[in-house]
Amino acid sequence: MLDSRTKYTATVAFLLMGFIASPVVLFASRSLDYTSVSLAIAFSALCSGMAWNQWKRHTEVTVPSITKRPLVMK
Repeated sequence: MLDSRTKYTATVAFLLMGFIASPVVLFASRSLDYTSVSLAIAFSALCSGMAWNQWKRHTEVTVPSITKRPLVMK
């Protein structure tokens, strides 16, 4: 079973690709025509959609599961 710290690695990677790498590549290429900007926006939207999908897949904590934890007294 994966550790909870590694479950969201793909989510963070998709967000970094969509919101940091895509604009950096767009501005570094100095090609700011409509086609390049449209492709960058589409790539960012695709990456954020994939990040949302990964987030929903790994988020399993619900309110009832939080309240049903046994109380441990030390």
